[in-house]
Amino acid sequence: MEENLKGLYAALLVPFDEDGQVKEKGLAQIAQNAIETEGLDGLYVNGSSGENFLLNKEQKKQVFKVAKEAVNENVKLIAQVGSLDLNEAIELGKYATD
Repeated sequence: MEENLKGLYAALLVPFDEDGQVKEKGLAQIAQNAIETEGLDGLYVNGSSGENFLLNKEQKKQVFKVAKEAVNENVKLIAQVGSLDLNEAIELGKYATD
């Protein structure tokens, strides 16, 4: 973990459509707004807002990807990769660091 994690970080909320799919455009807007309007230094992705346990592995990867693209490496992202499935947690950890 990087030692220079300083500033304000918030958990990134994940919007869903009527079918339970991640709304990518809405997710990107939420991430951008948090950084640009709220002045946050980083985001906690798939973490403490509760959506993580509602998402399958591919959706978790989708959220990581959309968040990273939305903030365009202007801020730090902390990826929550915990899972009840050890192999999934390892795979998500590798995905998030790539």
